[in-house]
Amino acid sequence: PDGSLLAFADGGGGSSAVILDAATLTVVKTLVPSSTPVLTYAIAWDSTGNRIAVGRVDGSVLIWDVNNEQLLFTLQGNDVSSTDPRETSIINLAFSPDDTTLTSISGDGTLRTWNAANGDVIETTQLPSPVIAAEWAPDGNQIAYGGGSGTYTVLTPPGASPTCDPAIPAPDPAT
Repeated sequence: PDGSLLAFADGGGGSSAVILDAATLTVVKTLVPSSTPVLTYAIAWDSTGNRIAVGRVDGSVLIWDVNNEQLLFTLQGNDVSSTDPRETSIINLAFSPDDTTLTSISGDGTLRTWNAANGDVIETTQLPSPVIAAEWAPDGNQIAYGGGSGTYTVLTPPGASPTCDPAIPAPDPAT
């Protein structure tokens, strides 16, 4: 978040996340869970740079304390019984601007929002799949997501008020 570190999801090396010094591109930390290695596809920093959330192909979400290299929570991002990674994979993660919640989206369209302090599920919403990306509004009042349907949607998390139309067609790229 301050630009001094970079993190990437380690898609094949068995670790959850690799953290690099942004200036030298040298590895500073490698966060490795004690469980069986699972491919990692999504990653998100909190705004302080103290926590990283990592989304994996098996639908799990790991929240790490980066400074102590400690795994804080292992969460389940969907209830899919399939073994098809297109359905089970966590494809997007985002902390809310105030870092109090974390959202994940899995390939089957499950959007799950957690309390980032204790790992409790706040809300689960089934979105039309495939969903490609999601992001919090800077004020933390809405989450926008979009996918292959050519539209994006704005959701209002519990306790917030919507400020725009919830289903807006994506701009026509030809114009």
